[in-house]
Amino acid sequence: LEVNSSDGILIPTGTTAERPSGRKGIVRYNSQLERYEGYGAGDAWGSLGGVVDIDQDTYITAERLGILDEDHLWMYTKGDLRMIIRDNGNIGIGVTSPSYPLELFPDTDSKALLGRAHIGYLGHTDHASFSHKDVSNSTSYALSQSNDGHTWINSANEKNIEFLQNNQRKAIIKSGNVGINIDVPSEKLEVGGNIRISDTFHIATNEIRARETSGTLVVSTDMTINGDFIVNGTTTTVNTTNITVDDPLIHLASNNTATDTADIGFYGSYPYDGSTEYTGLFRDSSSSDYRYKLFTQLGVAPSATNIVNTSGAGYTKGTLELGLIDTETIDYPVNLSFRDSTSGVSHITFATNGYVGISSTSPSVPFHVNKTNTGSWSAKITNGYANVLIANESGYGMSINSGVDVSNNGNYCLQCRTDFTTSGNTTPYLFTVLNNGFCGINVSNPLDQLHIQGIYQGDGARINCVKVGSWINGSEYNSDAIFAHTNFGTAAYNTTDSFGYAIRQTSLGDTYLNAKQGREIDFRIDDSRIAGIASTGYMGIGAGITAPESLLHVGGSVLIEGNILLQGELKYTGPAATDLQIQDTVIMLASENNGDAFDIGFFGMYIYDSESEYTGLFRDATDKKWKLFSGLVDNPGGPNTIDTESMGFTPDTLVLGDVEAQNVYTNLKMGIGVTQPSVALHIEKTDAIKIPKGTTAERPTATSSDHMGYIRYNSQLNLFEGFGAGNAWNTLGGVTDVDQDTYISAEDSAGNDNDQLKFITANTQRMIVTSTGLVGINSSSPSQYLDVNGNVQCISYITISDKRVKKDINLLSSSTCLNNILNIPVYEYRFKDTYRNSCKLRDKKRYGPLAQEVEKQIPDAVETSDKRFVDTMSGQFIHIEDFKSIDNNALIAQLIGSIQALTNAHVKSTEKFQKEISQLKERISVLENN
Repeated sequence: LEVNSSDGILIPTGTTAERPSGRKGIVRYNSQLERYEGYGAGDAWGSLGGVVDIDQDTYITAERLGILDEDHLWMYTKGDLRMIIRDNGNIGIGVTSPSYPLELFPDTDSKALLGRAHIGYLGHTDHASFSHKDVSNSTSYALSQSNDGHTWINSANEKNIEFLQNNQRKAIIKSGNVGINIDVPSEKLEVGGNIRISDTFHIATNEIRARETSGTLVVSTDMTINGDFIVNGTTTTVNTTNITVDDPLIHLASNNTATDTADIGFYGSYPYDGSTEYTGLFRDSSSSDYRYKLFTQLGVAPSATNIVNTSGAGYTKGTLELGLIDTETIDYPVNLSFRDSTSGVSHITFATNGYVGISSTSPSVPFHVNKTNTGSWSAKITNGYANVLIANESGYGMSINSGVDVSNNGNYCLQCRTDFTTSGNTTPYLFTVLNNGFCGINVSNPLDQLHIQGIYQGDGARINCVKVGSWINGSEYNSDAIFAHTNFGTAAYNTTDSFGYAIRQTSLGDTYLNAKQGREIDFRIDDSRIAGIASTGYMGIGAGITAPESLLHVGGSVLIEGNILLQGELKYTGPAATDLQIQDTVIMLASENNGDAFDIGFFGMYIYDSESEYTGLFRDATDKKWKLFSGLVDNPGGPNTIDTESMGFTPDTLVLGDVEAQNVYTNLKMGIGVTQPSVALHIEKTDAIKIPKGTTAERPTATSSDHMGYIRYNSQLNLFEGFGAGNAWNTLGGVTDVDQDTYISAEDSAGNDNDQLKFITANTQRMIVTSTGLVGINSSSPSQYLDVNGNVQCISYITISDKRVKKDINLLSSSTCLNNILNIPVYEYRFKDTYRNSCKLRDKKRYGPLAQEVEKQIPDAVETSDKRFVDTMSGQFIHIEDFKSIDNNALIAQLIGSIQALTNAHVKSTEKFQKEISQLKERISVLENN
């Protein structure tokens, strides 16, 4: 057959089921698979072009839908997508949208082999690893890095890690040892070359040594030690003429921590008359010494015993030549004199007994000056502004000048001190004169022109016949200050005269005006008596009251503007009771009553049947109630209590008009409109009663069963309420069944304002309306306006979709919707028992996607909320903080877009085929006509 045409030929078209019986050479177009096929090799149908296996489940395709121009290559084996080459050239294996030129199974524990290199998973979860293919396991890998950046460099067991430069080994890790420029390191770190350390070099074992414990550490070049150099050995030999040490300190005997028995220092040896002699400087460790000593000759080497034997053969003290000497201590076994090198005269002598002599070689006192200075002073001590002159040849003893600096105003000019101490002595300062002129006796910092600080009780100052100071009988020397005549201010402790002071004041400010026993105190103006206290203790006020007859005797009128407090009896002895007048309208009783054990009130006495009886009104301290009584036989005035059980006590009658009270108590029954009440409160009226009214905040305290029965009108909630069941306030009406296990609750507990409605049947909560309007059915914590934890059966759902209430309206890509749906797996599953029981669902097989996988493709289609539920069978409480739910409306929109994509593809395919059919029909018609 030869067809010489430029248009085409039309071959048979049909589905897979419409294939003819197989004969090699048959060709056709498979409308179901949308490809040309032929019957041939292997006696099977195969593709005429492209890459497709015999059963057509392994192939490469450039389109998943016949007319969608995706520009991708999809590679399948056994019906599964294995690799994709995207339109941007990125190749993905195990991923449909690779972000890199080659991406293999991203973010999974997968692996790949490139040549002999194994890359990926090597036994450590979420690690990126690299190894040779022959040692690709969890212990022999070469490099591994975890997801947090932790990196491991590794080798197989008993293998080395080598660091090379230009393929030349520079470092090695072998058997746990690190070698630098060393092939086989024998230590944890062995360096074949110099080491430069720019910061601190720490040695954990405090040791630098040769390779063997008994070897020698050889430094063949210069060694600089910038810190301390500690030598713990017994012998150190330096074969050099000079040793230079940059450090300012050399530490000797650093390990000498047990005792102080070794001499510390340095020495050297030299030949002398055919023998070896030693010289050096050391600290003598003998317990009576501890001094540094310089010796110039010793015939015994000190090194063997670490002791310099000062009694050894030839031991000779050395001579030290100095320019200046700066020292704290100089030991001298005999008197030390400083002489004029020209005249040989001794000017200063330090005797072995500690005495110092100036112009005296044998000082007889600790500081002995024996030098005549005609017409001037023997000693002058100057320090800044201050100077002291001692022993003038003209006959003056001492001159003290404290200086002229005004800032020294508070410093002392003269201070005399003593170390003499006795019991009670609190200060060593005898006499102090400050620059400001203040003088102190027994005080270092006088606070006045004359400040005397006593040591014992009774100390002070005497001025002629006046004694001012501390009281001899005080608890301490500075406890009580007194002013007295010397006859009493200087009297002995606890004597009669010692209590005869005039004025005494304590450190707390308590002040006493006093006279000697048997004497009196007068208060005078212009030396005329106006009041006084007699030796009896009685006080008289008034010029004529010189011998008062009572504790207070007033000769004249008394005006008292304040209160009068009496603990005794107040008796009025005036001519008639009418003369007793009380100005106050309110009389206070028991103003000093510091407890609640006494009755408070007033009573009077009357005669009945020739016997005294008592009547009165009082507040009973036992039950805190006011009581009116009469007929009491016993006088209640003595014990300050009225015994209601005592003989004759009878509650009395009180006749009143209107009664206004806060609380009314009765132990019997109360009747309103009835004289014989039959119950606790009996109201025989036809109008009404008015009960308390107030807001929720004004409710009375009610917390227990003792308060049940309270009723009131809540003006805030506009309802009648009472305190009852559940120890809580509830409406007097409401919805509750007979056994009260089915009801509607607005509060969980008393005073807890939940603002929730809970619907309970058979003591189980079925529905809740939260304070924000969320409704939960079989759900205690709804997250939506209607949250049903279980199946819902209804005729249909109507979803709001009016364009006028929407914004940010954008058209979804139908191909994107189809891609999303294609990448969401669909599963069959069953609910776990705990969740199924909480929802009261049947245990059956269910179908659908998983919210976590939907969220990866369409995040906005998944809601996350806090979920709590209880297994009604086991009682187990389950709490999931990030509970996932699918918005099916979002999935429906994606499905609509997918259907549109498929439909558009089908329409275009049909139009294409219809066009081809029309063209073929025209050509057949032409052929038939010809």
